[in-house]
Amino acid sequence: MTTRLLACLMLSGCATSAVVIDNVLDPGEVREACFTAATGDVITYRFEATGMVQFNMHYHDGDQVYYPIPEQPARADKGRYLVAQNRGYCLMWTNAGADSVTLDFAIDGAGSIEYH
Repeated sequence: MTTRLLACLMLSGCATSAVVIDNVLDPGEVREACFTAATGDVITYRFEATGMVQFNMHYHDGDQVYYPIPEQPARADKGRYLVAQNRGYCLMWTNAGADSVTLDFAIDGAGSIEYH
């Protein structure tokens, strides 16, 4: 995985902004950007990949997984999500193709971001 964090501004108790570029996903590889968010927060995201990826936004509640943004194939997407509940959320990209792809993405308005 080649990842360069271009910008990450983290202030205690405040939202985080992050831009990640040159993030290589090999065939079958999954990348997640997970964060906490509070009711009323607005999460803004955007991404672009050099090939098709499966994208979703999800959260876990016990053994259940919920998809505020259902899985969909895309090379690029952008959007805003108004957080309905305090919890952890993940943006997830899966390379279901036969070739490696490079993924660039940005997230604004989230809490502390962890990359998996």
